[in-house]
Parts: sequence; structure tokens; C-alpha cells
Amino acid sequence: MKFIKNFRISIGKKIYKRKILQLKRNITATGLQQIKSACIIFETSKTNNLKHVKELRKILPEDAEIKIIGYIEGKKKDFSFISDKTYNYISDEDFDFFMQPKNEYINQFINNQFDALFMLSFNYHFALDLISGLSKARFKIGKSGVYEKNLDFFIETDSKDCNYLISQFAHYLA
Repeated sequence: MKFIKNFRISIGKKIYKRKILQLKRNITATGLQQIKSACIIFETSKTNNLKHVKELRKILPEDAEIKIIGYIEGKKKDFSFISDKTYNYISDEDFDFFMQPKNEYINQFINNQFDALFMLSFNYHFALDLISGLSKARFKIGKSGVYEKNLDFFIETDSKDCNYLISQFAHYLA
């Protein structure tokens, strides 16, 4: 099974690289208080990650439209996460054999020109790489390292502490 997943991801990466070359974005640095729409991408592997997402929401303007995507490693039915208008949970089941989005919500998310995209994932997942890389968000923010090539602004730190990362967002984007 691992071989098949790796094969799917290798094909998906080739398709992804072609799409990245065609991507046209309007990159605009935005301070936290000027954000009118934002998206947050995180992984659900740790139970306190949802708590960190809520902390990040607190530093964003109250009237901002916020969309959140949580990535579930494995199958959705093994977890008790429920999607709503703000929170959407995705897994590998939402991607076709070549790891391209088959869920319409993911395609809408990628094409939405959010003012800011916040990446709160420290571990590599191809699905999150694809979504953050192809997103047309105007300003992509996160931690250096794993998804750095997709980001416009990143915090250089060895820490995997989400609270520290959020405090740095608040400090540098104020």
C-alpha cells in the first residue's frame, strides 16, 4: 500500500509542478488589521491543533471572513470531525488517484483570493503542499521549513510550538 501511495504522490507532484508554473497571483503584503478574508490550513493529528487555530482567529479582525481547512491523515470516517461553513476537514479521500483535488470545495478554496493564508502545519503532507502552493491567496504566511517554497512571509524558527508561531505572526504583522 505504501508503494501505491508513493506512486500516486510522485505522479501528483509532476502534475502539481506544471500547475505551479501556470499560476498567476497578485502578491500583496497585508497587516493583520487590514485582513478582510483569510484561510487557515492545519493538520488534525494533534488534538490541541484546533485550539491553536482558535488562538490565531483571535488575532484576526472579528469581521474578517475566515475559512479553515483541517487535514486528516487517513480516512475521514475514522475521526469525529464535522465540517461546517467555516471549518472543512479533508483527507486523501478528497483527492483522485493522481492526488489532484476531486472535492469541489478544495477547488473553490484554491481559487479564492483570500487576503491571507496561514499555514499551521509543521509536518509534510502532499495534500497540504498542493493546496497551499496552488492557492491564489494574496499573502501566504507560515513557518520556515516544510512549506517555505509556497510562502511569501515565513517565521524562521526551530520551534514546533504553535503558540510561539502565532505570537510571531501578531508581532511582525501588526
